[in-house]
Amino acid sequence: MPEDKIRIIQTYVGGGFGGKASAIQPLYLISALLARKSLRPVKIVNTRKEEFIAGRPRLPEIIDLKMGFKKSGEIVAKDAKILADGGAYAGMSPAVLVVSATRAGSLYRIPHIRMDAKLVYTNKIPKGAFRGFGNPQMHFAMESMLDDAAERLGIDPKYLRLQNATQVGDTTAHGWVINSCGLSDSIHQAAQKARWSAKRKKSSPGRGIGMGCLVHVSSKRGMHPLYDGSSAMVMMNEHGKIKVISGEGDIGQGASTLFAQIVSEEMGVPLPDIQILPVDTDVSPTCLGAFASRVTAMGGNAVKMAAENLRQELLKEAAHLLEVSPDFLEIKDGKVCIKGSPAQGIPLKQVAHKAVFKRGGGHLVGMGNYAVPDWVENPDPNTQYGNISIAYPFGTQIAEIKVDRGTGQVELLGIWATHDLGRVMNALTAAGQVEGGIVQGIGYALTESYVWKNGRVLNSSFTDYRLPTVLDVPPIDVTFIESNDPAGPYGAKGLAEPALIPTAAAIGNAIFHALGIRIRELPFTPEKILRALKDRRASEVCAKIIKK
Repeated sequence: MPEDKIRIIQTYVGGGFGGKASAIQPLYLISALLARKSLRPVKIVNTRKEEFIAGRPRLPEIIDLKMGFKKSGEIVAKDAKILADGGAYAGMSPAVLVVSATRAGSLYRIPHIRMDAKLVYTNKIPKGAFRGFGNPQMHFAMESMLDDAAERLGIDPKYLRLQNATQVGDTTAHGWVINSCGLSDSIHQAAQKARWSAKRKKSSPGRGIGMGCLVHVSSKRGMHPLYDGSSAMVMMNEHGKIKVISGEGDIGQGASTLFAQIVSEEMGVPLPDIQILPVDTDVSPTCLGAFASRVTAMGGNAVKMAAENLRQELLKEAAHLLEVSPDFLEIKDGKVCIKGSPAQGIPLKQVAHKAVFKRGGGHLVGMGNYAVPDWVENPDPNTQYGNISIAYPFGTQIAEIKVDRGTGQVELLGIWATHDLGRVMNALTAAGQVEGGIVQGIGYALTESYVWKNGRVLNSSFTDYRLPTVLDVPPIDVTFIESNDPAGPYGAKGLAEPALIPTAAAIGNAIFHALGIRIRELPFTPEKILRALKDRRASEVCAKIIKK
């Protein structure tokens, strides 16, 4: 069928996290084809086992990392090799590998970077995207090494990070132009909330506290060869009610709520009078969707522009009724009134009613077409150098843990997360994003792992594949840094993916602080911890024998 004959209407769906990207796309097409043939609705549902063996899990990587430091703690170089297991088909794995290879290099001021990243085919399930899109893998390795370096140099890991932290005005080694950055502030605030200094000095046996930082993007130029940006329409009917059409789908991250808030802010209309219509390819603008934590920045800018455009249209109509210039009007408390004189106004619904019927029943329409500025560029295909996003979110997470030396079991005592999201647009949904990301990060760090034998998955059920439960989740303290990025709507940046990125590193560094052992493979299972403790005791015995 020609593409223009196919219509897709989005239903309400839960979170994506990469699972709706490549793994289940064939099911849509097969369902549609079978529905055409049978003239009946067709639904395909995987069993849980099928979901485990047909889904596309996070790209596993072997990372060989080397970093150079001056005695003062300044980072001078980073040299890394990545060998990634892509499984039987490439899919999205090449793009995921590019993120692993490049993104963490902009977290700190690193002048010299060399990267060699290879994706290999294996006789396993194809790999794909998962929240963070390759960024958690390299952040885990690099943030672990920073604590190793701090130990060797005799520097507090907090101060080592502050010494090297990327700052506003920097152009990073990968060409990122940093127009807003709350990294240093996030380190200070998270450390203060967690009582970092006191706990680092007076740690009890088996108890430790560790830190992990992150950098991510708020869109990524290069995902589509022609453009990056977003488009939206905001329409007002004769009753003063507003409908918003955006091609950016809400997949559980709260985009619909956010868009309604933006329109309410710009139009002075209460939220109950605003409806966000579902994505419908027959009427919705062409948009790229929810990847690279882009919807708040890209979609939000487009909706804001559309609402501003609609407001101007409404004020023009009201100007005729009030016989003043639109420049002297404002929308306040549900009325269009003369600035400074709220008593001299007309109810918004009355203006809308007259305007719609004056134009033959046509709704008032505002259009917003946001294209990224020229300084956002496609990365070089060979070096990946380039300013790929309009804004870059940063953040810090601190984990406090207690380890049972007899069983190797890790107990999480608390996690403190401070994220630079540019501007808090909705405090409740923002905190929920961070809490959800941390819980996923806990699974990544402590429990979740595929077990393979001859290319087959052995633990294809939740009996054997352990997700964190409410009993595994400690108290989580979430705070935000508002760095107010000049390119984001009201200064906002992305938040969804960053919430998971540093969690595993923070937990790993806490284990290192508690036990003095470095576990370099995720997850940190009790077996691995006991084995590391046993190996260290054996090494200590050997060292004593040699000394004697």
